[in-house]
Amino acid sequence: MKQRLNEVRTYRAAPDACVAIPDQQYEILQGIDRQPDRIAPKVNKSRTRVEMADMAAMGRGGQGKLAEKWGLLLPPDYAAFCDVFKEYVLATRNSVHIHDCQIIEETTHNLRKGWHYPQNSPHQILYFAEIVELSGHFVFRWRPGRNTPEVLLAEDYGVIGEPGLLGGDGDLLVTDPSFSAWLTRMIETDGYPLMPGREEPEFDSLKRVK
Repeated sequence: MKQRLNEVRTYRAAPDACVAIPDQQYEILQGIDRQPDRIAPKVNKSRTRVEMADMAAMGRGGQGKLAEKWGLLLPPDYAAFCDVFKEYVLATRNSVHIHDCQIIEETTHNLRKGWHYPQNSPHQILYFAEIVELSGHFVFRWRPGRNTPEVLLAEDYGVIGEPGLLGGDGDLLVTDPSFSAWLTRMIETDGYPLMPGREEPEFDSLKRVK
């Protein structure tokens, strides 16, 4: 993953995307306390291509302490990742922001509040990553009888919230059996599609060139 931070990938995109993507990356860079001029995306003169690179805040994150506070045991692969990266942004066709512990806690609180779900309910869901261009998250779901949590894609909070994710509706949203499987898939597929085997709209015609 550290090697990916030095890789720049080029995408063909619609003009609007070539303007919007650098703005999004700049905002994320500021949020994770990195210098924007170091790896800010570039747009060529034709405004039909954009260059992107992964971004990260290095150092041990607080996800383990948050999980302990909530009575959860983080999967070893995710815990190892968080020992190196406080947060990480995968710059792919669907950019994915792997959150720090503060955003995870804030997201959980806000979504529970929006769903009128008691804040003191036992935690079985952890919103560990956000899809930058969309209103949705990748989440861990702890289920009885499983040693490690599985990964689900929660895209529309108007349809399914934490209660639904824990029930039968959530079974239809499972994307990967583990964090390692999810991360490997995101890298190998360049973040597309978000749900395996599903056709998704071509957002702004963003396609990898090199």
